[in-house]
Amino acid sequence: MDNAYQQIKNLLARLEQMQDEHIIAFDTQVMPDLENQQRLRKNLFNQLAAAVNCFMSDPEPDLDMEPDDMTRNLEEQMRRLLHQNHILARKVTAHKNQIQQSLKNLSKGKHAIQSYGSPSSMTKRPRAINLTN
Repeated sequence: MDNAYQQIKNLLARLEQMQDEHIIAFDTQVMPDLENQQRLRKNLFNQLAAAVNCFMSDPEPDLDMEPDDMTRNLEEQMRRLLHQNHILARKVTAHKNQIQQSLKNLSKGKHAIQSYGSPSSMTKRPRAINLTN
């Protein structure tokens, strides 16, 4: 059962490392691939859930550590992961707000460019010359 506990610790460490990479991506990339990030996180989380289920399903675990020590170690890793999740949530929200502001600016620019064009009365005139008059 120590193997299942170690697998949980390793998966938590991988998740922590991956979240660090995702946090850095918001600072270094103009447009981070959120869909890919979500897919990777979901995949790793599913692996973690399976490892926890395996660990919890053993009626008589063979432990090399005291359960309290194991719990403390896992709690510390979980605290770090939650802190990273809060950072990621703030960065995603800021990124979303930035995109929304950019769209508003683009819309204003499009409206300004259209105002430089011909007046609406000019656009309603026929474009062909009528020679029958």
